[in-house]
Amino acid sequence: MTARLTVGLLYGGCSAEHNISIKSATAIYENLDQARFSVMPIWISHAGEWFHAAPELPEQDKFLQPRVTLLPQPNGGQLFDATNLQVLAKLDLVFPMVHGTNGEDGTLQGLLELAKIPYVGSGVMAMAICMDKVTSKRIFRDAGLPVVPFVAVTQSQWEAHAVNVIAACEKKLNYPWFIKPVNLGSSIGIVKVNGPAEVADAIEQAFSYDDHVIIEQGVEHSRDIEVSVMGNSAVQASGPGEIISPGEFYDFDAKYVSAETQLKVPADLPAFLSKKMAHLAVQAFEATGCTGYARVDFLLCDTDQEVFVSEINTIPGFTSISLFPRLWAEQGISFTELCTQLIDLALEESQRQQQKQTSLNISD
Repeated sequence: MTARLTVGLLYGGCSAEHNISIKSATAIYENLDQARFSVMPIWISHAGEWFHAAPELPEQDKFLQPRVTLLPQPNGGQLFDATNLQVLAKLDLVFPMVHGTNGEDGTLQGLLELAKIPYVGSGVMAMAICMDKVTSKRIFRDAGLPVVPFVAVTQSQWEAHAVNVIAACEKKLNYPWFIKPVNLGSSIGIVKVNGPAEVADAIEQAFSYDDHVIIEQGVEHSRDIEVSVMGNSAVQASGPGEIISPGEFYDFDAKYVSAETQLKVPADLPAFLSKKMAHLAVQAFEATGCTGYARVDFLLCDTDQEVFVSEINTIPGFTSISLFPRLWAEQGISFTELCTQLIDLALEESQRQQQKQTSLNISD
């Protein structure tokens, strides 16, 4: 009988998406195939400390659990008690479910690379690219993928020349605009502005989350469509799903608070549009160097059926009602099977990377 693999389930984190991460991790914790995997849950507090604590525990009880650490060097996947550096477990693989900063930006993946522990999802570069809304849009554009017009602004540019920044945006973009922090997810800090009087406050709010802001031209009569993608060298896309928001756009409340938000799986789209979006999703995934899995978000203009690639989420929401697993469920892949496939893809990618040459023999 094959021994079960020990999976380190990392969740929580320092970002504003901490609580969302707990919900995603809970679903994975409850649904991993127990015949194949033993789960080692690792909670990262808001302060960045790591604890061996199950997601079902209240936050105050998590602090009573052993504080743990990984060392940034190869040691066979050993997880240590941070107090006495005794080995608590040997991790065969890590399933990162830390949304946002320090989880979805490549930093956590960098630690796992140094420790040489296989992990689910994209590598350092792809994570960093997809977390950055400006960099990813430039890559989409260079790859010939359709994106909305946008302007990138740094905090120093805004503080020195706010009037000029607004003038430059008005020259390039038509209202309404969407003003967003560049490196944040879950629609946190995003504001829709319909005219000049609203711009300054919206930009200041975005800068309270990040040093970089992106200002995008809005798409009138738009629909929010999402496609799940999975694979390494052979990439496949799900059919599309649609988010029908009760408000002006799919903001944080619509995602996590409102009971009126509808998730429609599959989306009601003509076959040619579904096929087009699946193709664009795979192209976006490959252009940014993603591996494992991701969710690609689109804006669809309902008037002329023009499609725009919006962004890639490399660690999308993973609850049982989140669109990423729901779209695969529509394809006949259960939540448990989906988690297993993602772990298998991680092991496959790790083996591929291990075959890379890491030294150079120079002969006379």
